[in-house]
Amino acid sequence: MPSEGGRARAGAAVLGVLGVLLGGCILFVSSPPYGSSCRFAGEQSACGACVTTRCQDAVNACCTVDACASTLRDLEGCASKHDETCTTLASAARSDGPTSTDLRACVASRCAGECQPLQGVSETSCHELALAAGAACSCVTSAAAGPNDFTCSRAVFPSARCCTPKGWPAAGLECSCKRAQCNPTADGCFCSLVDYTPDQEACGGTPGLFCCASAKDAQCTCRSHACFAGEELVPSCSADVIGCGVQDTVDSCSRRTP
Repeated sequence: MPSEGGRARAGAAVLGVLGVLLGGCILFVSSPPYGSSCRFAGEQSACGACVTTRCQDAVNACCTVDACASTLRDLEGCASKHDETCTTLASAARSDGPTSTDLRACVASRCAGECQPLQGVSETSCHELALAAGAACSCVTSAAAGPNDFTCSRAVFPSARCCTPKGWPAAGLECSCKRAQCNPTADGCFCSLVDYTPDQEACGGTPGLFCCASAKDAQCTCRSHACFAGEELVPSCSADVIGCGVQDTVDSCSRRTP
């Protein structure tokens, strides 16, 4: 039978091994509810699913900081109820430190379409464009696809221009909110709406250049010579001055009934 001293040394050795093992596996200062990933109410909603997919690391970090509690409450309210807590969640002014800021910024930039205040019933099925996550979106009517609670509008996707074909929202038509891509030219720049994330959204405003927007062609050009007939002289080129061409300009592609 081991002596008291032997048992004490053995116990200390076990604790030492556990300390080494746990030292490499501790993920949180205080354990979050439901295991190693911090869980929150409303995970099964469109907003909650987006946050768990794109912002889970920020949620986990928030769970370890007491000052982040109000941000987590806003997240749960938004994901569960889609009420005004969604607006509060996206507000940087409500941030309680850098960890809170990281979570709010992630939701605002990567789940903006899903995490919005909602009223009524959706008539449209909307989604982000495959090459423009957080930058552009499009919608079809629920007759073409099951309706969802994704908000596709100029307010949710800043700097975007929302264009809809004549006859929208008839089945078979698609409404899109896209941002401008501006590329350099020999004597200025050229901008048009694109279905991918742009790397330069505005240009012009330089003395000696004429920036000319063509509503018919849905484009804007800054160059060294004056605008042609049918073009409008503008201070600079961006989505704000680029029209929708033969399509109609709208504030929102997503539609809801009261």
